Amino acid sequence: MAGRSIIAKIKWAERKHPNWEQASVPGEFTAAEAMVKDSKKYAETGGWGFGIWEGKTLKMYDKEQSAPCFACHSPMKHADYVYTLPNLQ
Repeated sequence: MAGRSIIAKIKWAERKHPNWEQASVPGEFTAAEAMVKDSKKYAETGGWGFGIWEGKTLKMYDKEQSAPCFACHSPMKHADYVYTLPNLQ
């Protein structure tokens, strides 16, 4: 996998903090997702493939399943479709 980037995220359901009602904190685990950079293989989606872990296996989405992911990331085209901010600004 030389020359590829993989970005992973863990998704949690949101819940209210039991001692601070205004605070939202992670609740139950819901999924682990990934973006895999391969400009040739995923040219139609900005060079990124989208997938989800099923156990220890990363299952990449097909074109139809990736469409909502790519649509959500499209506003970040200027940042290679990635929603991140540098630590130091």
